[in-house]
Amino acid sequence: YDLTKTSLDDGFERKITASDGAVQDYFGISVAIDGTTLVVGSYDDANGDNSGSVYMYDLTKTSSDTGFERKITASDTDAGDLFGRSVAIDGTTLVVGAYDDANGENSGSVYVYDLTKTSSDTGFERKIIASDPAANYYFGWSVAIDGTTLVASSFSSDGNAENSGSVYVFDLTKTSADTGFERKITASDADAGDLFGVSVAIDGNTLVVGAYRDDDNGGDSGSVYIYDLTKTSGDTGFETKITASDGAANDQFGISVAIVGTTLVVGAYADDDNGDYSGSVYVYNGNFGSVNSETEPQITENKLTAS
Repeated sequence: YDLTKTSLDDGFERKITASDGAVQDYFGISVAIDGTTLVVGSYDDANGDNSGSVYMYDLTKTSSDTGFERKITASDTDAGDLFGRSVAIDGTTLVVGAYDDANGENSGSVYVYDLTKTSSDTGFERKIIASDPAANYYFGWSVAIDGTTLVASSFSSDGNAENSGSVYVFDLTKTSADTGFERKITASDADAGDLFGVSVAIDGNTLVVGAYRDDDNGGDSGSVYIYDLTKTSGDTGFETKITASDGAANDQFGISVAIVGTTLVVGAYADDDNGDYSGSVYVYNGNFGSVNSETEPQITENKLTAS
């Protein structure tokens, strides 16, 4: 949608389908955008049943133009890998999560692509796995990127308890052999089943992580954690926790998150304000880092529901 227009204007809505779309491809299982580049994940069968692929679109062009669509598949995907379950893009760097079995069934991995290159070029694809992978950890369930900082979650890992979840932060200027390449973050108050990392977002040095099955306001009410990546777990202001002011059991606050500057958006798709599972979105503005400081935090909350 072009938000400078309305539903009555030409060009307001644009529908895109894969040029080779087929039954049960789930085209659109994940999406991301940067500038005029759109990225779409699909569970298609390019390298076996549900191996998965990612489509990229240049929105300055149309389906009849050369270069409108570009399809990317991992060099080593197999059936069931679900390459494209999560996607993120920043500039010419594309990040894709997959449920491959590199270190056990559904251990997961993340692929990083330099879009200035093609699949025949050295350095086009880079594969990253967690330093402590295990079966069914789903590393890469959610991904985010800003500049050379990559974030990938393992929401069902046993970071502090069974299925408590964890998030990994990578410096892409380094390799796995370098000090400071990987940083692992878990919630300070994590409990079993919180699924910390079901959603992640990053802007600059601010990392946001959803834990939609945290129970602070009742079972599966959900919460969101905010991290200042210039600090460590021992520093004041490293971790800030937010829950909805009207949070209730089963709201699943934190199922989705996004952040730009000092504006944070949190989805709670099972909130019941307009009926069972009608859903809502919370918008926060302020200095999140001040929540754990001696200064009174200046954060406002606004709740949105569909009209």
